[in-house]
Amino acid sequence: MKTIQLTQNRFLTKVMDFQNNPQEWKYLGDKPALSISMPLVLP
Repeated sequence: MKTIQLTQNRFLTKVMDFQNNPQEWKYLGDKPALSISMPLVLP
């Protein structure tokens, strides 16, 4: 399986849309995801 780089837009569409649902964690993917701890810079 190939890894992909998650941009903020990809994160919002494939993992979790925290802008529209800031109070609820709802995973949008259909496969398990692995997150590597890195600084997240948000506008």
